[in-house]
Amino acid sequence: MTMQWPDWLPLRTDLASLSPYGAPQVPSQAAMNTNENPFPPSLELQAAIAAKLAQVSSTLNRYPDRDAIALRKSLANFINELSKTSFDHNS
Repeated sequence: MTMQWPDWLPLRTDLASLSPYGAPQVPSQAAMNTNENPFPPSLELQAAIAAKLAQVSSTLNRYPDRDAIALRKSLANFINELSKTSFDHNS
């Protein structure tokens, strides 16, 4: 199946003849997409997700720290442990 790209789309000429990925629609008795899992998340995972959501729900209306300080500190600690080096992430 070839897709016709819209004229307004600034697409490189070498890509214009390609078709985008599409999951095949195959008739079958079970209705499931190609990337779906037939099993639900475990009860433990459901509980963990619910607990984490309850923990962060009071701040979902706020933008995250734009400097990502907590993330950067965690990444620095991870890299320090992984590489057996020590960089001061406070400077």
